[in-house]
Amino acid sequence: MNQTTTAPGSADRQQAFLAALADLDQWLTGRRIPYVIFGSVAASAWTDQGASLDFDRPGARDPADRIPDIDLLVPRASLPAVQSYARAARSGAFPVSIDTFWSACWIDFRAGQEHSYLTHRRVRLPVRTVVFTPCTASLFGHGITVLDPLTLLHLYGTVGVTRRKDRLRITALTAATKAAAPARFTGTDCDAFTRFRHARRRRYPLFFAAKHAWVMLLDALPPAIAHALIHHVQQRANHAFHLITSRAGQPGHGSANSLAHSPM
Repeated sequence: MNQTTTAPGSADRQQAFLAALADLDQWLTGRRIPYVIFGSVAASAWTDQGASLDFDRPGARDPADRIPDIDLLVPRASLPAVQSYARAARSGAFPVSIDTFWSACWIDFRAGQEHSYLTHRRVRLPVRTVVFTPCTASLFGHGITVLDPLTLLHLYGTVGVTRRKDRLRITALTAATKAAAPARFTGTDCDAFTRFRHARRRRYPLFFAAKHAWVMLLDALPPAIAHALIHHVQQRANHAFHLITSRAGQPGHGSANSLAHSPM
């Protein structure tokens, strides 16, 4: 990892963030680890080339919390190495948060195979891997590797409850799906995400009730307090969920493409 000097201003943090993305791409590509970025960074790249991203988040408890998270989708077999890199990146000269929770808990990404799997403990549904095909979108004039906007849109729906801050982004993504080049898959291929959401609701209703209450709480609080809660509570909750999932023997763990963790 290149060492980047911590920058004092929002514009400088933006440039350092781009450098961190380039370092991450170089590291993953050098180790032949397939990956795509999703979440707010990818959505903003498709909709406004990064203009809506906040590089001076209120209530930040450490430097990495001031800037957007990098939500990363990688194969589960690669998670130990990627998580080691993520720990080093968070404690580097310019700390960034690389989030692999979805890769560990929700999406068993199997690059090069016909199907990947959407997972939530005992729920496991196939989805065509083509929906995770890497695309290039522009972030502040730099190309980054992201999910197709149609897949991103369906991932927001998979969460099952939408934060107020994400509603405009979802509207913009809907428009981006119409303006983007035709994908190599269709909306029918993305029906798996809807089936996954329904299956999770049926199997784990208390999880969704708690998730809904948590989102309503965050939206009702001032941004600084909401960010502080995310830092102190949500990260620990994600870690606890990952441990529960692993100990429950979620199907797929232990296989060649599986782990031997957040929400967007």
